[in-house]
Amino acid sequence: MHKDAVHINEVAFDGIHHNNQMESFNGATLRHREKVCRGLKKDDAAIISGLRLYHNFVHSHQGLPDQITPAEAAGITVEGTSKWMTLIHAAAKSPHYYKHAYAVEHRLGIKARADRGMLIHQSKDQVVYIASDHYLVRSQSGDGTYEIRNFGHGWMCSCPDHTYTGPICKHIQAVQWCVGERRTIQPHDDAHCKFCDSTNIVKKSYCRGKQQYWCKTCGRRFIQNLGFEMKHTTPEHICTAVDLLYSGLSSRKVSVWLKSEGPKITYRTVQNWGATYGKLMAEDVGTICPQVGEEWRTDELRLKRKGKKRYLFAMLDSDTRY
Repeated sequence: MHKDAVHINEVAFDGIHHNNQMESFNGATLRHREKVCRGLKKDDAAIISGLRLYHNFVHSHQGLPDQITPAEAAGITVEGTSKWMTLIHAAAKSPHYYKHAYAVEHRLGIKARADRGMLIHQSKDQVVYIASDHYLVRSQSGDGTYEIRNFGHGWMCSCPDHTYTGPICKHIQAVQWCVGERRTIQPHDDAHCKFCDSTNIVKKSYCRGKQQYWCKTCGRRFIQNLGFEMKHTTPEHICTAVDLLYSGLSSRKVSVWLKSEGPKITYRTVQNWGATYGKLMAEDVGTICPQVGEEWRTDELRLKRKGKKRYLFAMLDSDTRY
């Protein structure tokens, strides 16, 4: 806590200082979900991270202008028709997601500078702070470093990519992520081959309800399922199930809805989807710095974990509801 912070202990339901926003979040969201789950299994339950994601990035807040999300009020924009799909694709590009032996580039789809810059930013000890307009970024192919400076006309890098071709290189992108200039989460581009990055691809047949593509350059077939590997259900059904789960519907009711749509999914699978993707997305969006105000509201909530009572302390920004 900052040394100049002022703690207002006694608040009421009306007046200048009140805690209605925090009480509403704890009571209507966390408490309701805890009752549906019949208690939490562990302290760092993924359901809490998922509810925080739903509140910040997906659910529009009626108390904000034009009913935008708290993330948009804090300067973070999630593009795409499905925000859950965009968040899962962005989290699937992060380094902690890659667990298989083949190269990271083969799972990036389009090997763009923005994706590589985000990977450098999320890796440890890659960006070194010198001054507010001076950074050092370690080389990804050698032992050297590149110097990134801002002389008032934009960022400049000493790497060959920026020196000879001129675009914003991956090192500048990484610095922009660090200083918070890049707060737009863009959807994944499916118009590229996941093996050779070629754009010369055509649609082929369907495999278990999923669209197959054929690359004319390398001659390989593939399915654009970044973040949904080894899943027998379509990404659209998974994103809708996760959205219904975090919006307050029980996992059994979500399972019944999925069966009416075609896939026969148990309630346990729906819970696993919520836990897996909730933790995955929380680790990814935690690297983005929001633009928040100086006044925060906090409140404690008593929850049950394996029959024992625990206290959860949550904080909410007064200006952006983030």
